[in-house]
Amino acid sequence: MVVTVASVKGGTGKTTLVYTLAGLFAAEGKKVLVVDLDPQANLTFAFIPPDRVPEEASSARLFQRRPLSPLPVADNLFLLGASLKLVSYDSRPSPNDWRLPSIALAAVRPEYSVVLIDTPTGLRPLTKAGLFASEGVIAVADPSPFAVLGLLQLAQGLAELRERGGKAPALLGVVVNMVDRTKVCEEVLATLETLVGRGRVLGQLPRTVRVKHALMHRQSVHLTLQGTPFAAALATLKERLRKEGMP
Repeated sequence: MVVTVASVKGGTGKTTLVYTLAGLFAAEGKKVLVVDLDPQANLTFAFIPPDRVPEEASSARLFQRRPLSPLPVADNLFLLGASLKLVSYDSRPSPNDWRLPSIALAAVRPEYSVVLIDTPTGLRPLTKAGLFASEGVIAVADPSPFAVLGLLQLAQGLAELRERGGKAPALLGVVVNMVDRTKVCEEVLATLETLVGRGRVLGQLPRTVRVKHALMHRQSVHLTLQGTPFAAALATLKERLRKEGMP
């Protein structure tokens, strides 16, 4: 299954979620491909310095009709890494350009149990290309007053894809990151559940600095945080994703 993780609002922990899920699925023996479509290359850096990504493992090749050779970065885990070359493709609004990664990924998709795509924040052309290439989308939100606006904007973006491109991925649901016990957080969660439906909130991952620490040291989040409330919430999220068709 090809799944894009997206957020219109910045600072929601979108890239962290992709990194965490990729390591979790790979540790279960599933072959995972992660695709970094963000020119900032934060996801790429979590695995390897971006300047060490070989040309044939560059996600820019998704737009170039050139052969792909994803880079193995861990057991069962492969990467198409980002670079500043992606910037030129972020200024192409044509649906014809959106379709190119979809075509390229279709050629390698049968080799993997799951493909996870990390996109730039917002509804830029690179984000739309990632969405168009996917079968499902996980929306990521944080418990802030702007979370609802971000989800509404993402829904509008999916509608535009369907209208201009002819298809759009199904919204698998919403993952709320950095959850705490504040009153504001409780109110935002209640509003999100009203907006998307209680069953569409796939998981609530608690705030903890240990997640950032794991990324800084290129460690597996699910192993680093074993036995914590975060690990319990992650296990719940994994089961919900399986019900949505993920392996």
